[in-house]
Amino acid sequence: MIGAKVIVILCCLGASIAAAQQTGANWKRVEALPSGTTIRLSTEGRRSDTCSLVSVAEDSLTCISTRMIFFFPVHKQMDFARAEIRSVKLSRRGLSMLTGAAIGIGVGAGIGAGIDAGQESG
Repeated sequence: MIGAKVIVILCCLGASIAAAQQTGANWKRVEALPSGTTIRLSTEGRRSDTCSLVSVAEDSLTCISTRMIFFFPVHKQMDFARAEIRSVKLSRRGLSMLTGAAIGIGVGAGIGAGIDAGQESG
């Protein structure tokens, strides 16, 4: 019985060490991103923000968010502690927009062809 508890404790300890090592390796990937990269940042207790990366330190990340207010860009510098960051993803807004446009064109062409074929046979 005691041996089983020890095995469970060792397994949990090993899993937590592996997770900590993986988190460290992932942070190294964030530190390698060049300044100016557009990222999507998700933090604890906040919604995700899209911003332009300024700098990454061992314990923090700084980025600039740009919002348009009445056709004027408003820049806001945001500083995040590493502990509060849940995820950092590269923003692929342009690629997503092109994919959506291609899907819309395909669906529109299919509907148009179906309507045209129905009018010719009827």
